[in-house]
Parts: sequence; C-alpha cells; structure tokens
Amino acid sequence: MTKAFASTALGLSLFSVAASGAGPAAPAPQLDWPVYGGQGAQDHYSTLSQINRTNVKDLVVAWKYDTAEQGGDLEATPIVVGNVLYTLTPSHGVIALDAASGKLLWKFEADVPGFARSRGVSYWTDGHESRIFAAVRNELFALDASTGKIIPGFGENGHLDLRKGLREPYQAQSVQLTTPGIVYKDLIIVGGQNPETHPAPPGDIRAFDVRTGALRWTFHTIPHPGEFGYDTWPKATASTVPALLPPILPCAGSRVSSPTRRSPPPSVRERDGCLLSTVSVTRRLSRWCTT
Repeated sequence: MTKAFASTALGLSLFSVAASGAGPAAPAPQLDWPVYGGQGAQDHYSTLSQINRTNVKDLVVAWKYDTAEQGGDLEATPIVVGNVLYTLTPSHGVIALDAASGKLLWKFEADVPGFARSRGVSYWTDGHESRIFAAVRNELFALDASTGKIIPGFGENGHLDLRKGLREPYQAQSVQLTTPGIVYKDLIIVGGQNPETHPAPPGDIRAFDVRTGALRWTFHTIPHPGEFGYDTWPKATASTVPALLPPILPCAGSRVSSPTRRSPPPSVRERDGCLLSTVSVTRRLSRWCTT
C-alpha cells in the first residue's frame, strides 16, 4: 500500500491505494519530504513510483484531520520527517501529525493578530535536537520539533520580528514570510513579501542563526554604496526605493537564487523588469541578471 497527502479547505487528507498483482507488495522505501518543495532542488519530485497513472483512480481516503477552524485558506504544503507530518493551519496554528494515522501529536498557536497566508514550515536538525521554523505574518517562530514548545533562547523569547533591521521606524514597515525559509547548515535564510506601494522596506535576503536567531548576514537586493552593482542604479532609487522579494529558491551547491519583483514608482520606469540574484550562502557574493 502506498500513500499520498493532499490539503483540503480546512483539513488534511491522506489517500492510499492497494498494490495490484498476485503477490504481496514490496515494502515502500522510506522517503521523507523534509523541505518545502520536497528537497533542496525545489522540484516537487519524488522517486516513489507506486502511485502512477494506472492506479491513481483507485486512491481511497486513509485518514482525515480536521483543523476545526472556521474561515481562512489552507495553502500550506506539509513536510514529512521520520513519519511525522508538520504543517500550518489557517488561523496561525502549527501542527504535528502522525503521518500514518493522522493522530495529532502537538499543536502550537501563535498569538499574532490579523490574517496571514503561509505555505509551509522549515525543519532543522543537527542529529541531536530538531526545530520547526514557522512564520506568521512578520513573526518567525522556533519550535521544538518533538513537543511544539517554543524555544526561548531563539531571538526574542522564541521568535523574530522580521520588520526589525530593515528600515526605521520598523513598526511602520510591512513584511510577511509567506513561503518558508531555506535551512542551510546552521542558518535559516529568508526573504519576504513586501508592499508594492510606499512605505515599503527593502527586499533584503537575510540569514539568521538557527540556534540563537542572531543575524549572520544580509544581501541587499538594491546594492548599497560600495557594493557590487550600486553604480548601475539611479541614485535616488538605490537610496530610497525597496525591491520586492518573492520566495527564495535554492540552486546547486552553497548558493541560493532569488527572483525579485519590480519596485514601487519611480523605479518601475527607470529599471523595469525582474532581477535574479544568486547569493553565496556563506560569503554573500552575488551574480545578477536582468529580464
């Protein structure tokens, strides 16, 4: 028997299909889905082949989990690590389920007002401890993967306000991490969804220490004076207009690639189009192309 996950309006469902043939089915290999997009390549591809075009019509529901929440959208893609499914709920909850039975193992509820759309969580382990990183609007929470308890030693009592460190006053800024950050060794690398009108913070890519929440490095999508590419931007644009950063996408080796949307006026007229930056995770080197 093989299994597949699907998200519904306000809950999760797992489907299974019985293997066909006269003999017993060979046991399926254990294959986790530990990151958003399946793996570092973000290609949403699995080598598992028991569910295919010939038997997908035979899928039946194996279990369901109802979040018991009213309204909102469930847009998160679950991750699965070691037979535990981790995901978000529409009203700022983070849950861990037994992937085989759908049994709730733990639930964390973030005390963050307002609506937030988020597409998943991030997982980190050093082989001894494991953490789940979940973003709700501008807050990034660090949770114990085994218990769902917040980790007080991370950031400010277990969370980071992603508005801080971008532009002051930070309370007037808006940034949301709608797509989970990328974990690389002991870093969690994040971008953010920013407004397309003023005021707007710069669309920087930032890396934080997974244990402490300390900022380890920042890549400025609009270069600062003395940085590579600064002289290619109109001076007013480079100093005042933020770039907008959609989800970070990983690429080969120790680099991450990130597309950026065009900035609010006036830069939309001066430098229209989409930028793609490739950033060294450890050295903050960059390469740019414009489309």
